[in-house]
Amino acid sequence: MPNIIPSATPDDTNPTALTPEREQEIRSRRLDEVTAGPWLVADAENGRPLIYVEREGNGGEVRALPLLVADAASEADVQFVASARRSVPELLAELDRVRAELAARPTRAEVLNEAADKIERKAKSMDATWLRADQVCDALRRLGDPAPADEQRTDGTPIGGDR
Repeated sequence: MPNIIPSATPDDTNPTALTPEREQEIRSRRLDEVTAGPWLVADAENGRPLIYVEREGNGGEVRALPLLVADAASEADVQFVASARRSVPELLAELDRVRAELAARPTRAEVLNEAADKIERKAKSMDATWLRADQVCDALRRLGDPAPADEQRTDGTPIGGDR
């Protein structure tokens, strides 16, 4: 009996955010072992939708290599499955790219501390002690400090030094 991994949440009409566990399930599906695409869709001789790939035969002719015949699936279902061969790796690559981009950005604390440093330098260069820049800078730095664990936004994310 094959190892069956659920394809989505029990209620596909209300999917949840991608959890690390769910992402790992998707990544562990060995996409490198799946038949190379593009996957194409056609009606088989019996009228059932068919997912296939085109491969060159020994004589150089192009032939259709059937991958999947769908008995009870709609055309939209079959198109979705066929497009997943390309879409899933693209989405995983985009997820990796966005994460790398976010990791390269300065944190909120870093930005606020840099702003406080600039204000302090400017106030000193202007000899503007009357501006109370020290209090403004202290407030900016406090905004960048991580919040206590019990201090959270309504969506459950922490307040403070997050990005």
